[in-house]
Amino acid sequence: MRRPTAALNCLRGLRLRALRSSAPATAATIPRPLQTLLPNITSSLRPSARPYSDAVHASDLRFGQPVHETHPHLIAPGDLTPNISAVEYHDRRTALTALLPQNSIAIFPSAALQYRSGPVFHEFHQDPDFLYLTGWLEPSAACGIIESLGPVGDGEYRFWMFVPEKDQKREQWDGPSSGTIAARDVWNADEARDVGQLEKVLKELLSGGGGGAEGGRRREVYLTHTPTMTAPSISSSQLTIAQIVSKTVHYHPAAPPMIHPLTPLTHSLRLRKSEGEVKNMRIAGKIAGRVYNQMMARKWRSEKELWAFLDYGFKMGGADREAYLPVVAGGANACHLHWTRNNELFRENEMVLIDAGAQYSNYITDISRTFPLAKSYTPLQASLYQAVLTVQKHLLAHLSNLPPGGGAGATSLNTLHALSKHLLTAELRQLATPRFPNLTESLVDSTLYPHFVGHYIGLDVHDCKTVRNSIELGPGMCIAVEPGLYVPYGDERCPKELWGMGVRVEDSVALLEGGGIKVLSVEAVKEVVDVEALRAQAWDLEGEEAEGGRGGLRYPVGAVWPQGQV
Repeated sequence: MRRPTAALNCLRGLRLRALRSSAPATAATIPRPLQTLLPNITSSLRPSARPYSDAVHASDLRFGQPVHETHPHLIAPGDLTPNISAVEYHDRRTALTALLPQNSIAIFPSAALQYRSGPVFHEFHQDPDFLYLTGWLEPSAACGIIESLGPVGDGEYRFWMFVPEKDQKREQWDGPSSGTIAARDVWNADEARDVGQLEKVLKELLSGGGGGAEGGRRREVYLTHTPTMTAPSISSSQLTIAQIVSKTVHYHPAAPPMIHPLTPLTHSLRLRKSEGEVKNMRIAGKIAGRVYNQMMARKWRSEKELWAFLDYGFKMGGADREAYLPVVAGGANACHLHWTRNNELFRENEMVLIDAGAQYSNYITDISRTFPLAKSYTPLQASLYQAVLTVQKHLLAHLSNLPPGGGAGATSLNTLHALSKHLLTAELRQLATPRFPNLTESLVDSTLYPHFVGHYIGLDVHDCKTVRNSIELGPGMCIAVEPGLYVPYGDERCPKELWGMGVRVEDSVALLEGGGIKVLSVEAVKEVVDVEALRAQAWDLEGEEAEGGRGGLRYPVGAVWPQGQV
């Protein structure tokens, strides 16, 4: 293998000169979402005590993931991952450190490769907290550690990464890896060690031997509890990171340090997205929305064919992959909220509910649409669809009108859900035909609309799960808004002619600084007139050209279609 020497000069010059300058941090160097969580950080953060040389270029090297020097078409100079700079990853670690008590450490394991059977593995998905703090996408890392070095709120830290050393034999099978030298020179770890040294180093750190603890042992340990994640290459014990930490912190049983969950702290930071994060989600939404429009402009024979088209379209449009296992539910399958079998044939006069999203640079957007398999909605289908669409548009208008500073008129996901139930009940009562004879909000809540109105989105589809739905929504937060209506077969409280119909309309939105929202999935049409215009195109085509999966793509992936206004 080739040792990086002067070869990483470009990376150091572009990424670390700004990152490790001798000037104190200012508001201009800390992303706005982190400033709002750390009001005192810009005034209390002293110049970094960690020196870095300018001796590092990587254009002739290979790494375990794309970097600018090897993939300039994907990653801009100074970025570690698309649209997220090395400086931003540093600021995230600084923000987390400022939330930690003095003389504490945070330990965050990476995800492990999961195996389907024998040597056959699933597609790797990095742990979101580990990714958020490091930018490291390889599946072979064990964990990262942040040592809090200064007073509470100071933000000074030492960053450790434990990753496998480069191994030519392993790379013959798995492809290039990055190794400990790149972990220091590219990912800006202060200390980078082989994963096999984790237990030994952790004992030293918790005993105060790492140079950061004052007055002996670490008092508090913050850990993302991941009991199923194994640490690769740590001896032969295959202990989980949580087990290693538990074993190590009790190394001195007289006064073991307290162990706290780290996830609530990382989720509080991840909740408010930076400009780069919103940009990635907007790209994902644009790609997916355009594929949705192409989908509606074609005829389909089965759920399986339509699913294959979505996956293909997302990737050809520039996405990394599907954001999650999609719902492709024809007819009554739409009443099963998590129908992901996607293995039924379509019937021409039914509707199909699609819940699918694209992932771009690890960030996702979540979209749902319901459209007729025929050329247009039937009157009954149109009435139900329009009721749900009207509710969703009212909810988006409500979010658009939130006061910038919060206070009176502020809202939360809980209040948004309560509003959605009230609006949907009112819409159903206004239906001329068919009529619900004994409609109550209780029936809506328990049967017709049994799921929540939305959720936070970001690195996860259901992002920041430790954050309560009762908190006030504010700038930088990104959420999915997805009212729905599902009429089960055999429920005598509902009109018989509606049995088996299911509708959901969902968009991803970002709440903006100064008020208002940005609909991240605005390309995907949802107005009845626009949906039916696309369905008419599908039926106007002749022969195999009109059928999904036959005769190639009829419309380019980048096509833009008319869309209704929110």
